[in-house]
Amino acid sequence: MANDSTVYAKYIFLDIVKYSTRSVEGQTAIIKALNEIVEQVANEYKIDSDHAIYIPTGDGMCIGLINVINPYDIHLRISMDILNLIEKHNKKESNPTHKFNVRIGINENDDNLVTDINGKRNFAGNGINIAQRIMSCGDENMIIVSSSVKDRLSARDAYLDKFKGYKVTIKHGEKINVYQYIDDSIRYLSTDTPSAILKANKRRKNKMYTKPLSFLFDYISDKLKEKETKTVDLTPKDRLIDKQ
Repeated sequence: MANDSTVYAKYIFLDIVKYSTRSVEGQTAIIKALNEIVEQVANEYKIDSDHAIYIPTGDGMCIGLINVINPYDIHLRISMDILNLIEKHNKKESNPTHKFNVRIGINENDDNLVTDINGKRNFAGNGINIAQRIMSCGDENMIIVSSSVKDRLSARDAYLDKFKGYKVTIKHGEKINVYQYIDDSIRYLSTDTPSAILKANKRRKNKMYTKPLSFLFDYISDKLKEKETKTVDLTPKDRLIDKQ
């Protein structure tokens, strides 16, 4: 496949929750387990090396699918299978420090293939960056998708009423819409409201309450200052009475 060519990429960004709090041995075991899970899922979908790039991120990885259009929802299917296998891994893993969960961000975009400094293929474009920022809006066992993914999937019967939307602010103050995949029948998928959304809503409510109060405090402060600086203008009658 030629370098610096434009491809239709589907991104699955995996972030291991609380990875940095683990010991070196714990991190090593978790990365090994995640790699094995991702490899197993890729083999099940018969995804060859020409159609996928796996990018380690230190505390997870990004799976980039290249021009893979069938099945149309392969990025969401892979994400669900990964969550399912992680749950199975955690159930059989006896060492609690080797158990883990991930949060997932999904995006799709027309991006370029480039060759990185190690001579390996990589992506250049906004698609992978947005996938990471979308992922950061979620919590463990959550799948958050972009508008482009939601628009494509929500037109299908299988995904009618399966997405809950939020407006979020990402890097550089950019505001975008993200969507949480919701299915109460899937035990290993979290459908709770993301903590980042709850915190943002709380900040907005606090701002709504404090703004009127700030106006009131400013008004009272101005009135007090006005009273302190006000001078009494004595009329001639007042002056006469004052002299007597």
